[in-house]
Amino acid sequence: MFGISTVYIKLKHLRWIIVWILFFFICFSLGYPTLNRYNPTHIPQHPGLWVPDTDAYFEVVEREIPWKPVHRTKHRILIPYLAKPFYLLTKGRIGTWNPISFGLLVVNSLFTALSGCLLIHLTIAITTKPTVGLLSGLIFLLTFPVSNFHLSGMVDSGELFMLLMVAWLLFFNRWRLLPLLGVFGPLAKETFVPLGIASVFAWWVVLKKEKKNTQEQLYWAIAFSFIAVLVVLILRSYFSGDFVFPWHILWSEQGKNISFIESFFSIVSSKTFWYPFLWLFPLGVWAIKHIPSPWLVSSCFSTVMAFALGVYNNASFNTARPMFNCIGPLLCVSVSIFLTHLIEKGFTRQSQSSK
Repeated sequence: MFGISTVYIKLKHLRWIIVWILFFFICFSLGYPTLNRYNPTHIPQHPGLWVPDTDAYFEVVEREIPWKPVHRTKHRILIPYLAKPFYLLTKGRIGTWNPISFGLLVVNSLFTALSGCLLIHLTIAITTKPTVGLLSGLIFLLTFPVSNFHLSGMVDSGELFMLLMVAWLLFFNRWRLLPLLGVFGPLAKETFVPLGIASVFAWWVVLKKEKKNTQEQLYWAIAFSFIAVLVVLILRSYFSGDFVFPWHILWSEQGKNISFIESFFSIVSSKTFWYPFLWLFPLGVWAIKHIPSPWLVSSCFSTVMAFALGVYNNASFNTARPMFNCIGPLLCVSVSIFLTHLIEKGFTRQSQSSK
């Protein structure tokens, strides 16, 4: 009996490994243009796709030092540091491919593929339909931010994976693992901290209203928040050479010489702000009722937080990326449910009319 259970567990894991490998190659294909068709660090004429931070990530991968001594992204070390071994192994050995882009693409593909697998697992848990789960994962890979941001030499794939991992842990009531994300999440991107904290406490509040919360969950949420903030402060202090307080970060990140109203309109008037949600939101809203309320409220609250931070920091078109990381996966699940119901209903009517 023990042997049969062991074989079943191994087969179950093997299935997920196969899906992850498949998603990895799909991601690698989507990000292939960064290898030799264009350089993500040299397209400033397209401000919607070019982000100055990319230069810093490339510099960290290549030289292990920040692009500039005072560059604000030098503490986002998770993706660039993981990409460096791939860069060193392939430098001078992959022909016309850019080895720095190759390293970043491999790591970003790994994280994006993992996010797709998590999304499939969540969808199956919600709908009990594996086909709907697979569809949600494929829809996620086809969204605008995945190919244009997550797989184009940046670090947003790490933040998305960490935020989706938060939702996965909370959905399956594994709150005690949250402190681990409090350690690794800020290494990917510091914006994970406010967005992750907003997600966790919004989820807990919904559970409290539904009388499904526990005091232990609150303790783990507080521990997660404390560790995440502490890690950010340590990283900022280490790379700046001076101790950094939380209010120093808030003040330094505020947009200069621009009002909040101007910043707001700068965001909503940007085409790139609308690209991620152009078809995702109109289709996803029809099946939003099938999404569990804790995840829905948590995602919406963190999305509002991302938008507010974008206004505060004058992030302009960059605001869409963290907003997608917060609510994009949920909308992919909703779209997959909607499309499945749409096709099933049409097929049923066709079958009935043919009888």
